[in-house]
Amino acid sequence: MPAQKETAVRNAGQKFLEKRGWTVIRYDSGRFVGWGLAVKFKEDVERWITSSPGMGTFPDLPWPRTIGKKGWPDLIAIRHNFEHGWEQILFLEAKQPGRKPTPEQRNIHAGLRDQGFCVVWFDCIQDEWGAASSLAEWYEENGL
Repeated sequence: MPAQKETAVRNAGQKFLEKRGWTVIRYDSGRFVGWGLAVKFKEDVERWITSSPGMGTFPDLPWPRTIGKKGWPDLIAIRHNFEHGWEQILFLEAKQPGRKPTPEQRNIHAGLRDQGFCVVWFDCIQDEWGAASSLAEWYEENGL
């Protein structure tokens, strides 16, 4: 069976939590090279500028661009506990099966835990493919 990609694991984790009443926010971070429409827009404008004498040149688009905080967990899950009247917040890091969080991610996770937050990483939903950390197993063990 082919290895699952991290995106598939993250999406499955998001669905797993949403089915259990959590609101899940995907947190994107990283380095982005550019978006197709912006590049096409730049090319169109450059063509117009070069065909118009004395117009100068079009400034470079601000790519590549880094957004978000590197090492931050992939998912933030929030749920109101009606029985006790308080909010529950989970920070979750999805990994490709067999992979573990990087040292930078572990430092961010430790900082969040030091603030009292619950942080978990997982590389599968159910225990499969020799995975190191199952979200379903962790969820059940923690009585959520």
